[in-house]
Amino acid sequence: MDIRDYDLFCDVQNIHVQAFAARHGFPLSSENAVMTLRREDYQPAVKRQTQIVVYQEEFFEQFEKLHKTLFPNAYFTARQIVEKIDENHQLFLAMEDGQLLGYHFGKTEPESESAYIDFIGTDAAARGRGIGADLLAAGIDWMLSAPSMKKISLTVNADNVSARSLYEKFGFVTERVMRGYRKKIS
Repeated sequence: MDIRDYDLFCDVQNIHVQAFAARHGFPLSSENAVMTLRREDYQPAVKRQTQIVVYQEEFFEQFEKLHKTLFPNAYFTARQIVEKIDENHQLFLAMEDGQLLGYHFGKTEPESESAYIDFIGTDAAARGRGIGADLLAAGIDWMLSAPSMKKISLTVNADNVSARSLYEKFGFVTERVMRGYRKKIS
């Protein structure tokens, strides 16, 4: 197996790794905000407008297409996400007239009393209708249905102002901002 990419990932305040990246030709590839919601800070949204259902195999083709569109370089493929579904991993779909408008995939980690939102997104044509908020609420409600869950975390592009604003409305706060550096080796 050939390694072709080298990645560095550090807090924005870590000047030593940033200097190392500069010395060794690692260009900045991403800046991500790590956001956390503590159970006691959850601010539930108003009544949902969107039909939210748990994943069903009949929607796989639509899910796969949307996942590839929203997250083309994701760390999990659509098939890998579906194969992970169990009591600690759930995939919620926003549906309208048999069409997939968005999805939310998250997991609970009972041993650490925490949960994580891996992916949440809506089809570009369906944005601005509250679908993201409805998906986020469904996922959070599922995660916090386990009394042991104390916090939920997620990572989002730091410059995605609309997503960060949505998360903040639910009570998420930015814990830190991380920078990613990637160097390709030929």
